[in-house]
Amino acid sequence: MSGDANVGSNPVRVALIGPPGAGKGTQAAALARLLGIPVISTGELLRRRAGVDDDTGRALAGALGRGELVADDMVLGLVQEALASSSAKAGYILDGVPRTASQALDPRTPPLDAVVHLSLPDGVTRARIARRHAQRSDDADRTAIENRMRIYHELTEPLCDLYRSRGLLVSVDATRRVDEVTQSIMRALADRNVVPVAPPTA
Repeated sequence: MSGDANVGSNPVRVALIGPPGAGKGTQAAALARLLGIPVISTGELLRRRAGVDDDTGRALAGALGRGELVADDMVLGLVQEALASSSAKAGYILDGVPRTASQALDPRTPPLDAVVHLSLPDGVTRARIARRHAQRSDDADRTAIENRMRIYHELTEPLCDLYRSRGLLVSVDATRRVDEVTQSIMRALADRNVVPVAPPTA
């Protein structure tokens, strides 16, 4: 199945939320291929901006290295720029935004048809992140991991209740194989008439 699934339908506007290591980037890329719509990844946008050798870039690089949240103005500004310069008429996949209630309620945050919550237990989260950081085992790295998890539980996880109350939340078990998670997301979106297609088959 390929990326013309959304031809002739309304725009498909989906955000992915979940803890570090839940596979948001992987699933965003898979959904983008299936639906023929772009991924707007705040992580990618922020890392690109952090690579600019100026005061903002250096400060941003430090914040990202410590696992800290970045100011809404910068995040939403970068997202708006990316949407304006991308081919998003058929919709988009947001990876990494909204991450807080202030972002979810901010009028600059793009409208959404569904929010996919990739559910992952803390133990699995830590194990997956540890594998990513296998070449670094220093205390600063472990502190950044715990900081990212704390921020997720305190600021991002409560968005599940917000979007559930709006009838937009889809929760998917992210402990399974990548293709199984993708199928579950597509099935849930089809059930809610967000996408007019059957889920992909293995």
